[in-house]
Amino acid sequence: MTEPVSLVYLANARFPTTKAHSIQVARMCESFATQGSRVELLVPRLEAEQNDPFAGNKNISIRRIWTTPWRGSRFGFLLSSAIFGVLSTLAVRKRRGILYSIDLDYFSFFLLPFLGRPYFFEIHSAKKPTLFHRWLFRRITGVIAINENVRKALETTFPSLRGKILVFPNGVELAAYNTIKPVSIEHPAVVYTGSFQDWKGLEILPSVARKLPSTHFYLVGGETFPGLNTDALSPNIHLVARQPKERMPAWQSAADLLLLTGTKKSEYSFRYTSPMKLYEYMAAARPIIAAKTAAIEQSVTGGEVFFYKPDDKEDLEKTIVQALRNPEEGRRRAKLLKERAGAFTWEKRAKAILAFIAEKYV
Repeated sequence: MTEPVSLVYLANARFPTTKAHSIQVARMCESFATQGSRVELLVPRLEAEQNDPFAGNKNISIRRIWTTPWRGSRFGFLLSSAIFGVLSTLAVRKRRGILYSIDLDYFSFFLLPFLGRPYFFEIHSAKKPTLFHRWLFRRITGVIAINENVRKALETTFPSLRGKILVFPNGVELAAYNTIKPVSIEHPAVVYTGSFQDWKGLEILPSVARKLPSTHFYLVGGETFPGLNTDALSPNIHLVARQPKERMPAWQSAADLLLLTGTKKSEYSFRYTSPMKLYEYMAAARPIIAAKTAAIEQSVTGGEVFFYKPDDKEDLEKTIVQALRNPEEGRRRAKLLKERAGAFTWEKRAKAILAFIAEKYV
């Protein structure tokens, strides 16, 4: 394949939003287009923002597929996903281009194999051998796994995928870190950016903050803190409401330490994530405190970040104190990661995926 690839990208999710999966889809569409590909993105027509983040980009178009908007319950989501699966498949029957999708649900893709066309999937976690997944993977052309643990799990459960998987983690937009004016905050500051979901491993933080009253903890970007009474948090924990993605570099660059959490209580968190915030933290050139999970260890080493044992509040406290007492070592590690951040750009990810598609499709 010498000509640029045309992609028909199906994503069963509200779009655009400020959530990580929406940002990832947007960045990949833009990066595919930067490589010369034409991208048509099919998403549900829901009660979400209807603006077009790609306005002015002639290589990207959005098509919104009608489906029921009632996604607040499990039944509502399943019904809406099934309708999207049927109507999106009908919509792409005569569309030229290679089908590309991402695992945002368990079955909206069930009709794609019937089209008899090459299709590729981004897979962000291990999958159970359900009827839907066995059917999907039996005829799939290629898989993009978010990390090595995902690849190993997929090949163990679905042996037919051996030789069909490219591993490439999430990425970062380096240009966002070129000219930054950090926000004004109290110091010393430990900053976490991102959502506050229960699989993030944040529940140990209030206890740690109480033990370190002179250190300020900024949790930036979430709307709720699952399982915690926010009124009972110590005064050195600062909850900052969801911020535009464009503001995150300013918060990250203001930190003395950046915090990347994880937990053994969630298999997904411990083994299968590829957190975008890790690569953003690398680009921000600030020292990183990171949970020592099997997923995070695939991208960074103990010589580049300050690791703590996941779910261990005493070890997190000790690691924060150690990092704050050794600023020179922190700067050294941050510099190493800043130099490596260029290997994780969205553009390089898109280029590798397009080369993989060309290899498997020929």
